[in-house]
Amino acid sequence: MSVLDRYLVRSLLTPLLGATVAFLAVAIVVDLFERLDTFIDHDVEPRAVVEYYLATLPYQFILILPVATLIGVLFSLGGMARRNELIAMTASGISLYRILRPVLAAGILLSLVGLTFSVDLVPRGNNMAREIYDHVIRGRPRVLGTSRRDLNYLGAGGRFFLIRRFDGKAGRMEGVVVQQFADGTLVHRIDAETAIWQDDRWEFRDGFIRHFREGGAVDAEPFDARQFPEIVEEPQDFLRIVKKPDEMTLAELGDHMRRTRASGGDVTRLRVDQHMRYSFPFACFIVILLGAPLAGAIRRSGHALGFGLALVIGFVYYVLLEFGKAFGYKGTLPPIIAAWLPNLVFVALGMLGFWKTRK
Repeated sequence: MSVLDRYLVRSLLTPLLGATVAFLAVAIVVDLFERLDTFIDHDVEPRAVVEYYLATLPYQFILILPVATLIGVLFSLGGMARRNELIAMTASGISLYRILRPVLAAGILLSLVGLTFSVDLVPRGNNMAREIYDHVIRGRPRVLGTSRRDLNYLGAGGRFFLIRRFDGKAGRMEGVVVQQFADGTLVHRIDAETAIWQDDRWEFRDGFIRHFREGGAVDAEPFDARQFPEIVEEPQDFLRIVKKPDEMTLAELGDHMRRTRASGGDVTRLRVDQHMRYSFPFACFIVILLGAPLAGAIRRSGHALGFGLALVIGFVYYVLLEFGKAFGYKGTLPPIIAAWLPNLVFVALGMLGFWKTRK
C-alpha cells in the first residue's frame, strides 16, 4: 500500500470510527431512557443491564454502519476538497478513479465485515438480548422441563406435528397428529392415541393412517402399533424453542425455510429476510459510490453540511428499505428485488454522480 493509499484510508476511517462510536452511544442512551422504568420496576442489577446492551451491540452496529461510512466519506473527501488536496492530486496526474480506489476497497472490506455480522453475530445477539430482557430483566419464567402441552412442531420432509401432551423424558406422546405435505398438498395423515420412543424409533399405537388421493378420495388404514422410519425426529427435537427469523443465523433461516416450504407454508417473508441479510451490509460500499461525487459539494460549507447530508441520505435509504420490505412481504415485488431495491436506486444515483463529476 502506497503512502497515498494509507493517507486516504486513514482519512476515511478516522471520522467513520468516531461516527460509529457516537451513534452507538446515542442509540444506547435513548433506549436506556425508554426502558428505564422497566429496569427500576423490576429492580434490575446493573450487570444485567450491561449484558443486555452488550448483546444488542451487533444489531446496533450493523444498523448504523452505512450512515457512519457515508459520514466518513463526506468528511474525509470533503476536507481534502476544502484544503485543495484533491486538486493537487489531480494536477499531478492522478485520476479520480485512482484516488478512490483505496476508499472503495475499504468500502468492500466494511461490507464484508457487515455481512459477517448480519449472517451470524446479529441473530445470535438478538436471541441473547431477548433472553436477557424477558427472563432476567422482566422475570418471565423460562420454558423448562421436558413436558409440553398443545405442542406444534414443524418437522423434516414436510411433516407437521400436533401433540396434545408430550413427555420428553419418558419419550411419550399423547393425542398425536402427523400431517405429511408434498408440494403444499396434504398427502398423508397419522392419528394415534400414543407414540412411544423405543429402539431409536417412534412407535405409534391405536391409530389410523389416511392417504389423500387425487379427486378427494381418502383411504384410511387402522393400526394397533406401527413404526414409520421416515419420521426421524428424536424426543429432544420437540423440546427446542422455535426462534424468530431475526434470531436465526443464515443457516438456521435456510433450514426453517425448507421445512416451511415442504409443509406447504408461505416463505415469501422469509425469502425477503434472507436476501436482506446479504443486501443491507453492501450498503457500506454503495454509499461510498454515492458520497464520493458529493464530497466536492461541501467544499465551502464545512462538516455541518456533510453531517446533515449524511443523515438525509441515510433516512432516504432506510425509507426505501422499508418500502421494499413491505412490497416484498405482500408479494408485490419479487423478494430479491424488494431486498436490493435501495441498493439499486443508490447505485444508479452514484453512477450518475460519477458521470457528471470531472475525473
